Amino acid sequence: MQIKNKYDNALFDSEEVTGGSGVDDIRVCLELAVKRGADLTDAHLYSVDLQGADLRGARLKGANLRVAKLTGANLSGADLRNARLEMALLNEADLSGADLRGANVRYAILEKAVITNALFWGTDITGTDRENELKEVGYDSCYVMVSKRRKKRPEMES
Repeated sequence: MQIKNKYDNALFDSEEVTGGSGVDDIRVCLELAVKRGADLTDAHLYSVDLQGADLRGARLKGANLRVAKLTGANLSGADLRNARLEMALLNEADLSGADLRGANVRYAILEKAVITNALFWGTDITGTDRENELKEVGYDSCYVMVSKRRKKRPEMES
């Protein structure tokens, strides 16, 4: 596995880290990429196993993390705007201060996830195990709003 930045420059190969095979390689490589400041915007990480990964402050805007295993992962302060997290396992994950505005977390498991100061504005939380709780939370800890486009009022002619 090779991790590249958005300019197609390789940051490192998985062989550089552990020999190039297994789930641990992917987790270690992504942790190292995040520490080296990699921009993982729009990354395709479908069904990846990142249980317990340290991805604090990761730039994962628009990333495809559908069905990802993120149990116990540290995503505090991560940029997850418009990310696809449908059916992701986020139980016991740390999402404190994460920006999930516009993300799709439909049917994700958020049991015991830390969501303090996370931004959920415009996030689709349909079917999550904490949907009702998130809808009732005040503005101090997270924002849950349904995005609906309003029709513009016709301008008054003078």
